[in-house]
Amino acid sequence: MSIISVLILVAVVLIGISNFQNNQSNDNQFRSSLHFIEVVSKELGVDKEDVYVNTSDTTDGAIIKVDKQFYRAISGTDPDSYLLEKMDLYKTDVELVEVEK
Repeated sequence: MSIISVLILVAVVLIGISNFQNNQSNDNQFRSSLHFIEVVSKELGVDKEDVYVNTSDTTDGAIIKVDKQFYRAISGTDPDSYLLEKMDLYKTDVELVEVEK
């Protein structure tokens, strides 16, 4: 009976550690995306509320919308450097969905 209790306790601790690591990873990803938006808004001279990004996962290859202009972000060697390539869309009926974090 005590072996089962120890195994259950170990499982609970390991699940807690896994959840903590996942939360830390998500938080780091969110902070990285927020920093990316701040860098882009500063570079383009607009408010960060006016910058829309199609993903929060990675910034390399992300599609960015500022006003009516679209850009593709290409990561540079420095964490704060990005190349913004202007894009023209064939279908401009883009739906913006804002996500609260």
